[in-house]
Amino acid sequence: MFRGQPLVVVLEGVQDPGNAGAIIRAAEAFGATGLLFLKGTVSPYGPKAVRASAGSVFRMPLVAGLDVAGRARPWNNTGWMSTPPSPRASATSPAWI
Repeated sequence: MFRGQPLVVVLEGVQDPGNAGAIIRAAEAFGATGLLFLKGTVSPYGPKAVRASAGSVFRMPLVAGLDVAGRARPWNNTGWMSTPPSPRASATSPAWI
């Protein structure tokens, strides 16, 4: 999941299984190397999430239930680029640089 040039999608606080499944499906389509489901996020293996993922949940490496509460995020200060979703982002937004 973290070899070469990883593209890891991190889900934190996603509660709708349909949305989680769609994110899994999109992550696979865009070439992500894995997914991290932090504690408090819906299970990627629930029936609605599996259905929404169109089977991608079985093809993508993922870790579910990762508890990082009270600790620094493992990707902070390690050279990872973090780009949270934004409804107003554009190709020239600083979030994408």
